[in-house]
Amino acid sequence: MAHSGGMHTKASGSLELLEGMPLEDLPRLANAAATPGLFQAELLAGPSTVRYVPDLETPVLAYNGTCPGPLIEATEGDRVRITFRNEIPGQESTIHWHGMRVPADQDGNPQDAVPTGTDRVYEFTLPEDSAGPYWYHPHPHDLTAEQFYRGLNGVFLVKPKADPIPPEYGDTILFLTDLRLAPDGTMPESTPADMMNGRVGDHVLVNGQKNPLMILPQGTRRRFRLYNAMNGRYLRLTFGEGAMTVVGTDGGLIEAPVPGVSEVLLSPAERIEVVVDFAEPGTRALKTLPYDRGWMGPGVPDDGDLTLLTVEVTEADKPVEMPPLPATLRRIEPLGEPVVTRRFELGEVMGHMHHAASAQAGGTTPQAAAMPGGHDHGKMAAGHDHGAMAGMSHDHGKMAGTSQGHAMATAAESKATAGMGQSHGTMAAQDHGHMTPGPGHAHGAAAGMGMAFLINGKIFDMDRIDIRPKVGDVELWEVVNPTDMDHPFHVHGTQFQIVEIEGPDGAKTKPPYLAWKDMVNIRPGETARFLIRQDTPGLRMYHCHILEHARLGMMANAEVIAAG
Repeated sequence: MAHSGGMHTKASGSLELLEGMPLEDLPRLANAAATPGLFQAELLAGPSTVRYVPDLETPVLAYNGTCPGPLIEATEGDRVRITFRNEIPGQESTIHWHGMRVPADQDGNPQDAVPTGTDRVYEFTLPEDSAGPYWYHPHPHDLTAEQFYRGLNGVFLVKPKADPIPPEYGDTILFLTDLRLAPDGTMPESTPADMMNGRVGDHVLVNGQKNPLMILPQGTRRRFRLYNAMNGRYLRLTFGEGAMTVVGTDGGLIEAPVPGVSEVLLSPAERIEVVVDFAEPGTRALKTLPYDRGWMGPGVPDDGDLTLLTVEVTEADKPVEMPPLPATLRRIEPLGEPVVTRRFELGEVMGHMHHAASAQAGGTTPQAAAMPGGHDHGKMAAGHDHGAMAGMSHDHGKMAGTSQGHAMATAAESKATAGMGQSHGTMAAQDHGHMTPGPGHAHGAAAGMGMAFLINGKIFDMDRIDIRPKVGDVELWEVVNPTDMDHPFHVHGTQFQIVEIEGPDGAKTKPPYLAWKDMVNIRPGETARFLIRQDTPGLRMYHCHILEHARLGMMANAEVIAAG
């Protein structure tokens, strides 16, 4: 990816990147099949180079030689057959189809790793009514975060058979990644701060470009699909006051447009679809606003007021005419009443200071216990006093699209506030033996730096099954975050419906619209509740999508049991 022209920008302590070049579309993965309804192609993961800085090559890992990887576009109902070749020297890998309802043995779990120098075929059918902005990335044990920040990620766009969004709006993907470069153009290895907070680069890129330029005629309405494809960075995004209309989330379109939205929060791995009306001539920009996600230690990223995309709106004597959005986009069926409730508590171990989420009483570690027909959480209290955490209260005004239901705005007015002052009671003593992975699954950084992240008091073990849901059962999941930082929570193989977010003060806020999600961000002191159903049997993962946190243990296995 070589660039010429434009201007150069420099992040503090980093190399200059070219910016201001015309926004490029992502390269497309060609369909090699001649049969209607079949998408067939090859993806090769291996070393490549990218010229982010003029006259300086950066070694990367790439799918088919490009960063980001090629755009895969198929239609709901299609059969997909992808031959994956792993040419990463000395490392196994997989492809995880993030957010997609594919069979468990085709979903790129770390247990199904592809050794270097070998290949495998991923094959699945895209379900009806599954159109949405999905994506793909590696998921090998202990290597996901590194392979990801070195360049292995890409868009998988599933199109509907009939799209209610007017085609005149276009369909612009903004795939947001970040990048850190050493003076010689290489990507430095992650630091202890990266492992603690999630890696955050010096530059935010849009489709692999720094602050690219769009030129649109006055009167344009534009459809944007925004992806946060970063290891650990949060994005609080704005096009200006009331500029956006939300039309979709992780799992595709919502039921009706939500206009008048000023900002959206995207946690790592989240997506949102918006329509922006460029009614007036002049310069517009997609910019970031400050967001406090509970950064630990020094080096807090300066993420406020970054310009990610510049849009020049040209003046016209007669602005272009655009059709209106339809009042109804799709029908989403509510999942209904749960037959099982499960509770998950997130936790941290930093050095010798234990911030585990689950109290251990009587010598046992709490599990994600199934509680049919109601539940009693008893004394599962976690010990944090957040009262001293100044600066953790947020008033984000009109916000939509964040996975926190309380922060999804309606048209004219919506305010998301979450005070972080909260005492979670007393923590019982923990047996650190429960945080030791099984043989052959040691998390080296966790052991070497005294750092681990937990679900229900345990770090991830590939050989341990943590829960056993049944195919077709609707479950209510309660995910509690008594830690000091945000955690974006992801479940493989399905989409869920957020029911409510309970704040540190006990106030419960329901999302203003029904949506399919595979991500929910949970802030300190919050509990997220969502309804979920798995429709196919097999092994599924659930984890924090700050990839360094998943690597250090905040991940678990669900063995979905066939009905009957």
